[in-house]
Amino acid sequence: MTFVVCDDEEIQRKKISSMIQTIYPDALIMECGRADEAVAMSRTVQVVVMDIDMDNGMDGIEAAKNIYKQGTGYYSLPLIIFVTGYQERMSEAFSVHAFHFMLKPIRKREFETVLREAGFAVSKMLKAAADSKDDIVIKYGRETISVSRSEVRYAESRGRVQVIHTVSGSRLYSGTMAELEKLLGDGFYRIHRSFIVNMDFVQHYDRTEVNLLDGSSLMMSKYKYPGFVKSYVAHISERS
Repeated sequence: MTFVVCDDEEIQRKKISSMIQTIYPDALIMECGRADEAVAMSRTVQVVVMDIDMDNGMDGIEAAKNIYKQGTGYYSLPLIIFVTGYQERMSEAFSVHAFHFMLKPIRKREFETVLREAGFAVSKMLKAAADSKDDIVIKYGRETISVSRSEVRYAESRGRVQVIHTVSGSRLYSGTMAELEKLLGDGFYRIHRSFIVNMDFVQHYDRTEVNLLDGSSLMMSKYKYPGFVKSYVAHISERS
């Protein structure tokens, strides 16, 4: 977990950092005393714990707006936890979609609960981001769909149309085989002018064909065989 703790009072910064370290001993914690510094530092962290009321420039609400502007919008990382001595500022805190709002003096047990909830939320968001990177977008005619790369077993060329075979069925793609090969990227290999295989699904291969886990057999080009062997060995080494 990575944090920025922003408060114009050093004593408060140290207290908050100490409580974070208790819950997340391996956490990377950066501190600052100005909201504009928090905005700059927030680019590389997952959680910002910030005082709303600052006596040295930008306040926490304005900082939160700037943090979201440089990211992907509300409900994205970093999460913002506001702390303040003024309960009347709660509505402002939630107007910028803060993850949580806490009143000073901070109660240790309550803060620990909020930190654990933030950790859980960060984990879910990181997993969702990783899952989305696994997807590719394919088009056929007027239809555009998203397909998970990890579910693609192999692809084959049928003239001007490419067929993507997934674990849940087949999808058509109107681009070229070369375009599809580039789209699928690492972990896939074009073993023949008509076939691209997901190396995670390979069960056995020789100089003439590749057999997949589901029993499918794909033709291997003799010109592609040496390159495939080299790529496959490297792939399974990375995976193990």
